[in-house]
Amino acid sequence: MIFVGNFKANAIKFCLLTALFLFALLSSLVPFIIRERKIQLNQRHVRFAPDLKYILFWNHPKVKKFKSFHVKAVSEFEIGQSSFIKQNCPHINCYISYNASLLDGDQSNFDAVVFDVHDISRFKVNYFNFTRSPSQRFIFRSHESSDNQPVCNPVFDNFFNWTWTYKLNSDIPHPFLNIYDSNNMLVGPKINMTWIKTMKHSTVARNKFKFKDRAVIWIINKCRLKHKFQDFVHELRQELKAYNHTIDTFGSCGDNKCPSSKLNECYKLAERDYYFQLVLEESTVEDYITEGIGKALNLFTVPIVLGDADFRRFIPPGSYVNVRAFDIKKLGALVDYLIKTPKVYRYFFDWKNHYYYATKHRTDVCDLCTKLNANERETHKNYANFRHWWSYEYKDICERMHLYETVKGELGTGLEVMNRGTVQTCVRPGGGSP
Repeated sequence: MIFVGNFKANAIKFCLLTALFLFALLSSLVPFIIRERKIQLNQRHVRFAPDLKYILFWNHPKVKKFKSFHVKAVSEFEIGQSSFIKQNCPHINCYISYNASLLDGDQSNFDAVVFDVHDISRFKVNYFNFTRSPSQRFIFRSHESSDNQPVCNPVFDNFFNWTWTYKLNSDIPHPFLNIYDSNNMLVGPKINMTWIKTMKHSTVARNKFKFKDRAVIWIINKCRLKHKFQDFVHELRQELKAYNHTIDTFGSCGDNKCPSSKLNECYKLAERDYYFQLVLEESTVEDYITEGIGKALNLFTVPIVLGDADFRRFIPPGSYVNVRAFDIKKLGALVDYLIKTPKVYRYFFDWKNHYYYATKHRTDVCDLCTKLNANERETHKNYANFRHWWSYEYKDICERMHLYETVKGELGTGLEVMNRGTVQTCVRPGGGSP
């Protein structure tokens, strides 16, 4: 009986101790279970397909010190879904934010992070040290040409998943103009652009040509273009002078003033009085075709273009004159021939029976949201050689930039020392003037 009593007591003690142990164990695990549940819910809330696609437009942590960048970033796109709704995008389930802490303070919860070329080229790399999700898309964005805004730091190789630029081989191509056919269908520009081979000739627009009596107009919107192309323009002007033709310059830096508020009047003048319009791009890199060519094409003037872009991707054949195809003497002779042969000149406008151009606004975000909705089955990728993709000549450009900054820094230091020395020699002891 004594043995049975002791056995019962020990069994009760064992059960009590076991119960206490299990209770303590469960108590210690509860916070982890709750926390894990919270993470799962947050991930599901952010990543669940029908939900909003959250897009962070990355800003420098100290961007408030750089007011111009901050204002540009905030004003370019509205916070939230407004931009997608106002632009009548096919998909509006995208949400724009500039606040990296919006989603539980974790930047990796965003579906996409957009980096503007100005930010990554001017700020220190250590500001980009943050956690990223495997399903997240890091997107490089630029409307600037690659030779004006190269990416030099090797940290950006294998950094970006997508590109969103004017280059037609971008994941999200954003050219500066759209091409529509006669059925109002968007058909270009694109890498393998196909044009109608036999275009219908029409004399309907003959009245557009009857007042033309001037050869070439150049509307200069940026003063630096005048200096960049001054040698070419001078040579062409001298060549045309032999045929009694001129190149007239308009715009803020032209011989004939044309303020921005009255720029449309200059284009009307160009269409009425001039046979040709010079369209000289600030940059001559691949696919960098800006709104200027679209404006010229929408007029009844023939654009004379200069650049390294493959113009067949953007402009119908037989609608423009490419400077690269002629030496300066042949170019001058061609201009004179077309002015004196109106029947041939009018063939340059046959494409207007089949196509028309419209400017693609730089604030257009529809393609971004469409891409985010279409990537559910897309294989994850990185741009391993991003710097080379962005600019084939990035090494030379970056070396020149580095040399320029080095010389600028040394000159700045030297001038500062000289200034300090000048101040010291011009101030008498006690603060009086010599």
